[in-house]
Amino acid sequence: WLLENKVTKYGGVGWGYPFDWQSKELVPKFTPNGIVATAAGDAFWSWYKSTKEKKYLKVCEDICKFLVSLPIDRIGKNQMCFSYTPVFINHVHNLNLFVAEFLIKIGKETGNDNWISLGTNAVNYTVSNQLDNGAFDYNGPPEESRNFSDNYHTGFVLRMLHSIWELTENQIVFKSLETCYEHYINNFFEEEKIPKLLPDRKYRIDIHSCAESINCLSQLSRTFPEGLKIAENVTKWTIDNLQSPKGYFYYGFIESRFIRKPFLSKIPYIRWGQAWMLKGLTNLLLNA
Repeated sequence: WLLENKVTKYGGVGWGYPFDWQSKELVPKFTPNGIVATAAGDAFWSWYKSTKEKKYLKVCEDICKFLVSLPIDRIGKNQMCFSYTPVFINHVHNLNLFVAEFLIKIGKETGNDNWISLGTNAVNYTVSNQLDNGAFDYNGPPEESRNFSDNYHTGFVLRMLHSIWELTENQIVFKSLETCYEHYINNFFEEEKIPKLLPDRKYRIDIHSCAESINCLSQLSRTFPEGLKIAENVTKWTIDNLQSPKGYFYYGFIESRFIRKPFLSKIPYIRWGQAWMLKGLTNLLLNA
């Protein structure tokens, strides 16, 4: 299905969302972007690693060709940032690392030094803009700081830094990973079991934060084993509080200016809820 619905107009192979969406400009539906392309890419990469069939690695190479076609802001000699879509230039740390990680691992597998170099320069940009407390702002310079560092985007950054460190054994990357991880476990969980949206704000407690924290801490437990207990605590809390008797997961506890206390939204979102919880629970099972 993915191959039948790929987008090739920008070079290589990519995928986008099946709807228009608003960023600083309107992005037309089906415009491929780095987040969707690398998520689909992980499917082909996993299947290639399982089967050793070269045709799936070829798809990963085609995805890399799309990724390197994204607008790039070169910042200094050894730093650069990939943009989210072909539509405009922007600076988003989690997207930049998703692209960098994919380029580095496919580059290493295929011997493409250019992809490794581009990915490394992207990592340099993001790591160099880590905040003093270990966190990463959502945006990077030269864009104006949003002073926004939330739970699940931090999880994305951590997983990519961890994978990049495993791929490269770069100690600068490990130091960045370690300080971000310490900030994450010390600031984003209440009682080491309830995922907070922000370090200073508990609500909303959404299913994506729950799922990504399980996913992230399970993956990182190969390096930081103490995080596995928090992942297990989050899993139990999420099942007890956000799972329907029918099996699916609710959106979460949200705030409203019209209601005095947080209320439970029972909407069963597919992407942020069901798919990501399946991913998180599977990763927990694999690492427990």
